[in-house]
Amino acid sequence: MLQFVVLDLQTHLESVISHSLLYAHLYLSQNSFNKLYFVSKQIIKPQSFEGKPGNISGQFYDLDQSLKSSVCVNGSLPQSISNALAYRNKHEPQMKTRILIISGSKDKPQDYMPMMNCIFAAQRQEIVIDCLRLSETDSTHLQQACYITRGIYETCQPNALVHVLLYTFLASQDLRQQLVLRQNENIDFTTNCFCHKKRIDLGYVCHVCLAIYCESVDICRICSSVFTKHP
Repeated sequence: MLQFVVLDLQTHLESVISHSLLYAHLYLSQNSFNKLYFVSKQIIKPQSFEGKPGNISGQFYDLDQSLKSSVCVNGSLPQSISNALAYRNKHEPQMKTRILIISGSKDKPQDYMPMMNCIFAAQRQEIVIDCLRLSETDSTHLQQACYITRGIYETCQPNALVHVLLYTFLASQDLRQQLVLRQNENIDFTTNCFCHKKRIDLGYVCHVCLAIYCESVDICRICSSVFTKHP
């Protein structure tokens, strides 16, 4: 199993990195075929010390230093997911894959379209997207991502992070079928229109690029398609 851990945070970086490393250590220890990469500005993975193969402590010390220097607090979440998908397609196209997003940032209206592109790309490749939300407010984008790809959407306080990581997200896809997990029942399917960035639940959709508008327009502002109005 291949897993990517995407860090989308602006606060609690030290504790999240520390707990994420513990999760990574246990995940890699479950099976010798498991692989795990962290994603921020770039793909980050443990590098074994020369002459010391299998030195787990060395690998995770190196990963810890790389994470602290590479986590981007103002990065783009769709770009990070795209990096993970591209890396998987290039290097590990046959491996079952999951993406775990640890998020504490607010949704950005301008990210909706690239985010949905990433979600549908993951769905076509049967890649599961999970989300652990460290915020009192839900993320509409990530709720939809987990629902569409059949992943887990969970929220918790920072002091319960390691508990939720280990008891909810560590299990394999097959084992998850035997666990009693919280169901994603109250999913917000509203979106932001492309014209005014307002949240809407009913609008006009371009038949070519799927851009969404809160009011009728003659030409799509994204792909320049001409809309035909019927009397």
